[in-house]
This record gives sequence, structure tokens and C-alpha cells, in this order.
Amino acid sequence: MNMYRNFKALLMCGVILLSGSSLLVSCDDDKEPEAYIEASQTIFNLDAEGLDADGKRPTFELGCNRDWSVRICPDWVKLNYTSGCRGRVVMHLTAEPNTTDQNRRGCIELAAVGGKPELLYVNQTRLEGDVSASVSNFNVNMIGNLPNGGNPTFNVTSTYAWSIESSDWISAQPPSGQAGTTAVTLHVGINDTRATRSGRVTVTIGDKRVDITITQDAKGFTVPVDAIDIDIDGTATSAGQPLVAPVTALEAWSVTEKPEWLTVTPDNGQPGTTNITLNVQPNSGDPRAGNIVLTSEHGAIFTLMVLQAGNLPFDNRQVGYSYFWEPFDWCHDAAEERRKTDPSFANNMDQMNLINGSGAKNLNIYDGDGLKYAPYFYAEQGGKWEVVKEYTSDKRDWVFILDGYLRMGASSNTVGLKTGVPLDIENGHCANVELSFKGCKNGTDNIVLVVEIEGPGEIVGGQTAKLGPEFKVPNQDKTKKWKWENLSLTVNKVTSDTRFIIRPTVMDDKDKNPAAKYNRRWLIDEVSIKRVAN
Repeated sequence: MNMYRNFKALLMCGVILLSGSSLLVSCDDDKEPEAYIEASQTIFNLDAEGLDADGKRPTFELGCNRDWSVRICPDWVKLNYTSGCRGRVVMHLTAEPNTTDQNRRGCIELAAVGGKPELLYVNQTRLEGDVSASVSNFNVNMIGNLPNGGNPTFNVTSTYAWSIESSDWISAQPPSGQAGTTAVTLHVGINDTRATRSGRVTVTIGDKRVDITITQDAKGFTVPVDAIDIDIDGTATSAGQPLVAPVTALEAWSVTEKPEWLTVTPDNGQPGTTNITLNVQPNSGDPRAGNIVLTSEHGAIFTLMVLQAGNLPFDNRQVGYSYFWEPFDWCHDAAEERRKTDPSFANNMDQMNLINGSGAKNLNIYDGDGLKYAPYFYAEQGGKWEVVKEYTSDKRDWVFILDGYLRMGASSNTVGLKTGVPLDIENGHCANVELSFKGCKNGTDNIVLVVEIEGPGEIVGGQTAKLGPEFKVPNQDKTKKWKWENLSLTVNKVTSDTRFIIRPTVMDDKDKNPAAKYNRRWLIDEVSIKRVAN
């Protein structure tokens, strides 16, 4: 019995052990699920700015049952996460603007630990190409600088990489660049062709281009005159000015040609401004001419023509012949016409016939009713005169018509007269002449008159060859009618190009005594230029 009971117990224990063994085997066969990683979208089509068809930055959902990471990603694509743990996450994909001038495609590889990767494809179109330059043209001097100095510069604005091509005498720095705005400096070679030339700088992206034109002159010098008329003695210009000229050069220069009858001091110079002085021999023969040639380091040339007066033959006019006569009869006609239309002018347009000139009326030559007589006065309109202005408070000429003569100036405006027509002297000849006129001051105005000449001629007894003696017109008696003064001087060797100026001396004092401009009124009549003996 006991033996049976023990066997039964042993049998039950075996069953139990066997069952336990079976349970242990079953637990070892329970495996972990396979690794997986999955994106809700695997292909992304983006525009050049990195936006999808809805105009948004793309997003997608990523699910993974393991730790994961980004193994491969183009450098122009950014993800908000580059690794993560099991679970689900919203991913943001950001693509940089495509400025490469090409459509592009990239692959992103997302991998879970121990599993197959998930591949994403990003397709991006290129940015539409465009390029512009801030300047379309430059004008540069002979050495390649802008007028105010320095190299030409401009900005290139481009949607993607660009490059520059240019004429062989122009280089750009930098010669290429990337998208955005870039400053470019041009280096222009020295123009030694002695002629103005034009070149081009072309900025290119793909099939688009923009051109910039460069115009370069060959001028190496700036001199205010290109010809100088010299008097017969070689001491001054024909207008009485010193024989000095400022030469402004872009580079070193020298005198390479000149007439043998003069010297130039200095005969060379450096960049900048140099005053040259002409030392001219007196001319005892016929008029003569020559060229002074300045040549710069790289061959730019400036030619200064010099002409010196000589012993011109006298014309064959008889003594007393009239080269110029202005009696101002048209002023009398103007006064008569005015009296007919306006009774208030009946007895007061002849200021010389009034006690102290008081109560006189006149017509302005420059506006109003006086304008109709301008063609009788202005040389450019058929008359004989030009106005020399100084101390004028506006642009008016301050010339007034009286009965048969003119009044010049107003209380605060001083003006002079200049002959505006050629004298009737044969070309290539000269003449000795007498200039005469009637002058009168306005009451007690402090008037001193002087005659000045422009062009050929020498004033006899003048302050200089070009500036006559002072004519000190006496003060008028305020209790009587004014009186004319007969004034005259002789000028030798004048030509048809000589011009005569009659003016108050106060016009020389503008820099010394500006307050002296007041009360400089004067009257003039019967201007004559006649032949005198040789």
C-alpha cells in the first residue's frame, strides 16, 4: 500500500516536472517584433523657394518601433530631427532656395536600429534666372579713372551664380560671384590709342545677360584755351593778359614741339596742374603762328596754337574815313513816337535840356515799350552794341532811351558799352584811328570813364596798351542844365577784330570796394571811330 502510494506520488511529481519543462520551453520561443520605420510621404516636389504645391514648407509623419537616425541627407535640406526614439513624430523638411541654375534631386535615408531604411526623395526646381547691374555705362578718362577719380564700381544683383566677360582692356574684380548682391570694381587700362574708345562688360547667368558700356577718352590734358593771340612785342596777349596758361595733366608730360621764337617754362610737368609761361621774342616781321605740343607719358597730345601780331600793312583809307558812327538817331525817333502815344512824355525825354536833369522820363531798352527798339541797339539783333555789366542786381541790362542819346546804369547798377560789329578794315591790314564820343555824368554821380580795347591795337597815352587814360567828367551844376564833354583818344594798329569798350572805372573796383557801386549813372552820344594818319 505504502509502496503504491509512493509510486503515485512519484508519478505526479514527474508529470509536474514535465509540465514545468514544457512551460520553460514555451517562454524561450517568444521573439521581439521586427524593426520598422515608415514615413507618411516619401516623394517631395518643391519649387525653387522650397515650397510644395500648396505654397507651404512640407511636413510628414514618421513612425518607428526602434531608435532611429538620419543616415544620408543633402546639404541643402534640413530636418527638424536627425534622430529619435520609438514612436511617432511630425517631421518638418526645409530646402534652401535653389540658386544653382539647375533642377536638383536629393535622397534622405532614415534608418531604424536593426531594420531596413526608409528612403525619401526631394525634387526641387531651379530659381528663375535674373541678373541686373546698378549702372549701365561709365565714362572714364585716359588713365581709366572716373571724372572725380577712382575706379568705376557697380553692384551685380543675381538670382544665382554669375560670371563676367569684358573687352581685353578692361578687367573686373571679382570676375564671378554667387546669388545676391555683389560689388564689382573695374580696372580700365590706359588709353594710348590717341582716340576715344568704347568697350563692354557683360554679366551672364545662364541664357540671361546684362551689358555695361565703358567709354574712355584719350584726353590727357585740360587747358582752358587752345589758342593764344600774342602782341607784337611778345609781352602779353592781344587782350593785354599775361602769357600764362594752367596745364592740368593726368600723368607726366613734356613739351615736344614749339616755335623757335618762344620758350615754355617749365617745359615738363607731373600729374596735376602746372602754370606754364610763354617767353616770346618781339616780332619785327609779318604776323606768325606756330604750335606748342604737349605729350604725356603714354602719348596723349595737346596742341596749343600761338599767333603773334606782326607789322601788318595799313589799309588804304583816307584820313577822316569813318569806320564806325553811332549818332543814336533812333533814340530820337523813339522819343518822338512815345510823345505821340503818351502826353506825359511830351517835354521830359530830353534830360540834357532839364535843370539838373530833374523830372526826366525814359524807355528801358530791355523790357516794356522799349523792347521794340532793341534791334537798333543789340549787335546780335542788327544793332551795333553789346552791354558790359557789373554791379547789376538782376539780369537786366540797365540801358535807357532818351531823346537822341542813351543813359547807362541805374542808382545801384553800373554798365558799360562795347562795340559789337567789325570795323570796316581790310582783312590782313590795320589802321590808326581816333575814338571820340560825348559823355556826361548824371548830376554829381562820381563818374570817371575809361576806354578799353579787346584784340589788336595800342592805345596812345593810355595806362597800358589796352587801357586808356581816365576821363574825369566834371560835376554838373545842379542849378543849370547838364553839359556834354567831348572825349577822345587815339588807338594805333587796330584791325577789324578790335572791339572798343566805354565804361566807368568803378567796374575795376568790384573786389576792392563793393560799396562803390552806387550812383554810377552816365550818358553817351555821337560815338565815332575815324581814320587818322599812319
